[in-house]
Amino acid sequence: MRGAWFLIAVLVGCGDDGPSGPGKLVADPDVVTGCMPGVTAGQTRAKVVDCKEELVRGRLASGRIGDLVIENARLRVIIRGPGEGYYLQGSSGGGIVDAASATGEDLVKEIQPSVDLAVGAFDEIVITEAGNDGPAEIVVRGPASSLNLIAAVLNREPPPLIVEHRYRLAADRPELELETRVFAQPGAGEVDTPTLYEAVFLGGRTTAYTTGGVIAASGTTTSYALVYPPGSAVPQLVDIGGIRLIVGPSLELGVPQSRYLVIGDGSLASATGRAWELHADATGTIRGTSAPNVDIEIRQGTAITTIARTDASGAFEAAVPVGAYTLRATGIGRAPGTDASATVVEDADTTVAVQAGGTGTLSITVRDDANAPIPARVKIEQAGQDTRIEWVGASGTATVPIAPGTWSVAVSRGLEYEAFVASSVVVANGQTVPIAATLDHVVDTSGWISLDTHLHSELSTDSTLPIEDRLRAVAGEGVEMPVSTDHDMIVDYAPIITELGLGDFVGTMIGEESSSIVWGHINAYPMKLDPSRAAGGAVSWLKKSPGEVFAALHAGDPTRIVQVNHPRDGNGSLFDSIDLDPVTLTARKDPAALGLPAGTDLSDLRFDAIEVANGGRAEDFDEVLGDWLAMVAAGHPATAMGSSDSHAATSFAGEARSYVWVGAGKDDPATVDPAVITAAIKARHVVIGSHAFVTAGIVTTAGTSIPGETVNVTGLPQVTLRIKVQAASWQALSKIRIYQGRTEIRTITLDPQDAQPVRYDADVTLPAPVDDTFYVVRVDRAGPGDPVVSKNLPALTNPLFAHVD
Repeated sequence: MRGAWFLIAVLVGCGDDGPSGPGKLVADPDVVTGCMPGVTAGQTRAKVVDCKEELVRGRLASGRIGDLVIENARLRVIIRGPGEGYYLQGSSGGGIVDAASATGEDLVKEIQPSVDLAVGAFDEIVITEAGNDGPAEIVVRGPASSLNLIAAVLNREPPPLIVEHRYRLAADRPELELETRVFAQPGAGEVDTPTLYEAVFLGGRTTAYTTGGVIAASGTTTSYALVYPPGSAVPQLVDIGGIRLIVGPSLELGVPQSRYLVIGDGSLASATGRAWELHADATGTIRGTSAPNVDIEIRQGTAITTIARTDASGAFEAAVPVGAYTLRATGIGRAPGTDASATVVEDADTTVAVQAGGTGTLSITVRDDANAPIPARVKIEQAGQDTRIEWVGASGTATVPIAPGTWSVAVSRGLEYEAFVASSVVVANGQTVPIAATLDHVVDTSGWISLDTHLHSELSTDSTLPIEDRLRAVAGEGVEMPVSTDHDMIVDYAPIITELGLGDFVGTMIGEESSSIVWGHINAYPMKLDPSRAAGGAVSWLKKSPGEVFAALHAGDPTRIVQVNHPRDGNGSLFDSIDLDPVTLTARKDPAALGLPAGTDLSDLRFDAIEVANGGRAEDFDEVLGDWLAMVAAGHPATAMGSSDSHAATSFAGEARSYVWVGAGKDDPATVDPAVITAAIKARHVVIGSHAFVTAGIVTTAGTSIPGETVNVTGLPQVTLRIKVQAASWQALSKIRIYQGRTEIRTITLDPQDAQPVRYDADVTLPAPVDDTFYVVRVDRAGPGDPVVSKNLPALTNPLFAHVD
């Protein structure tokens, strides 16, 4: 039956083709079936994907058997098959999920045609032209529907329209034609003139440009350009709720509107040149030479018109609109070159030589104090230049191109390790400079495993960090258990960790950040990835209360952690949005103010953890700490957690992290049981690390407790806390602060000049309590944590409970 479903869709469409309604879609009977990857020059093909060889390669490739492929000898595009879409909640099949040149990798998350900010719920997906005797064509059609995020931002219903979208591909062309028509739904009455949009989601290894009436993006081995035919309105880029949309012209009912998705070889020029040709612009060609494998920026004034890329011999070419241009060779790790000029006339070649700047190399090796290779972060700085971040992987080696000059190079591995700093590294043109860094492991966290439970990558709408760099960064900071928590997207890190060879250093848990723009962001982990669902099966928050989302995230799974993120981040964060009184555990906000029905219980606080330390919101720490202490005192079971909320290379993973007690000898990230971790989190066997690592417990004749445990102190003349504080020499510490309940009762001053790994290891006696109580230990820093941490976040324990009969 594989491949037969598209014939069923033919039975659904009916009516005359015109403004009153769409015509019947007829499937091409010559559609082929079976595994037939690739076509040769002069051919096109549209078919249902029958084997993985017919899919597109690449980290972001999400095509699957049962989707549709439309291809020629130059490009291959995957259209999502029936059911839900891939990337955003509320999307359906029928959008582009993968697109690449014949030899390139996919850099698309999803491209969905949109009408008046609504997509189509495509219930008809039909191959109308198989491509055996001309262009191939796939048609998708269905009623307009809303993406969840857009629906929440605009708070309106989708227009009463039927959306028809055609994908058309001719042989040997580098562009896919996109054609959209809309029709009024039966009984809709008069319909306002809608506007055509494109919801375009590209990966983090693309860079977008608006140039000469074209929206384009360069990439690694695939690039893209969207262009309208001559006489159409110039498309514009807009951002709504973190979604980048391309705004096109207005649509008249029943009248088709075409545009073209050009797919290039990775360089911007390989896509824009054809786009200007399709737009009927007068162009000429610049041909030239420079250094091998560099970008050639082609500018008018300060504005980039396009960017060519030289091949291994240093040759390049670019078709550009007629005019005068300045050319410059650029590249990562290369000094600025000498500008060249070119004047382009129509249908003529202009030849130019562009002198590139010099380049050198850092050859970096990183070892620990046992001479074993380890992952690390490399921070490269020069006065007046942006900070550059690179990572060393599992091999402990990295080769980094760098412009000639004098540089500061810092190599680090998070809070448990000493750092290496070479403040004056001189690199000459053509020179390779060795950097050998030994990072001593000085903070003993035996029995504890470090988690970062709040991380983002290119699969979040507000991050451009490639997913493999996300994991290199995690490993380089010494985080042992990253939790994937992209916005409203479930992602599995495990295959990428294996591919990068990081499995000995990094485990993983699957999670998600349910990201309501109404009342706040909530993490859940471990989750289950469902590839058949949009966003991997992430829980929808649209029109739901916090309590309903907590229940949906828990889903009856007793091992799952539901964590409130940045709860005091203003409107749109949970505690502020519901106006939480942490002392009484009640919400004071009227549900109607959040668009929820009267009587909705906003005091439903069935979550397991609170992000007390957030690397992106260090300024909120004291307020959230106060909330959490009050909630513990009121009997709420939430565990205090620390996490980075890292979205980019320069917001470091693990800047705040959670150390979870899993037991002596059981803290190997390659073998630790995630169920043991989540059980320990629920039991509050957790301390928060940032610049320092603090452990504490109540001492009795039975031993020393760990955070989260309850100790019976009945009859004891005093309570003794055993406190140990560790930090690497790069971090000065100022004091230890001890809380009993919500009140700070003791401060212990630390010597900020002390650079020993163990800064404090002693017993502290406190008056015996007369009632049940709890203690929390906090450690504050005394100054910057250069070159490893940049945020001022304390270290903290979870409660040490004392029981009095």
